[in-house]
Amino acid sequence: MGGLSSSHLFFTHRGLVMSRLEFLLAMEAHQEIEREYCWYVKLDKDPKEIISGFIASGFTPLYQRQANIKAPSGAIRVRYEKEDGTEAYTQTVKKYLPKTGDDIPSSKETTFDIDVDVYTAFVSIVGEEMCKIRFKVPYTDKEGSFWEVDIFTDGEFNPVGYAKIDLETSLTIDDDTVVLPISGDVYPASPANKAVTDEINERVKVKV
Repeated sequence: MGGLSSSHLFFTHRGLVMSRLEFLLAMEAHQEIEREYCWYVKLDKDPKEIISGFIASGFTPLYQRQANIKAPSGAIRVRYEKEDGTEAYTQTVKKYLPKTGDDIPSSKETTFDIDVDVYTAFVSIVGEEMCKIRFKVPYTDKEGSFWEVDIFTDGEFNPVGYAKIDLETSLTIDDDTVVLPISGDVYPASPANKAVTDEINERVKVKV
């Protein structure tokens, strides 16, 4: 392989490899920086009713399966998505950035298209998936931000009573006053709630 070690090679969307330089150049062309807020929710009503309510309000369900490998400085994720009959497979490389003065995490993400074989190989290594139904709900008309409401499901996309809400925005959010698009026992993603959020993440994992 031209004398390159395995640490300098990366999977491409064709399941082949590219050099570290080629990979970094590709990242520069596809990356975006995100400021992230996150809440976990133990739902207080039947999740099927929540899903039906979103659909009745005109929001389109996005079915997702994903698996990831995390490291202290970032993560690699593969994801399957299906919306209105259209399917896609992607790989995302996430680099964690230093926290801002208000301690809100942010990251730099790069996403590539992959094929089903790369997705399947990655999941077989990880040994588990996370399955969910996502709805994108407008947060504010000031900057076009969206709540990403993920209703966790089993491997057949049957909801299991937990949800996660993500919001990527430049605005400052107060966990004590924010009004989320769904209700229940809410746990902002933070060191203080790590035990609870870790438990939820473990409960919603689907072994493969």
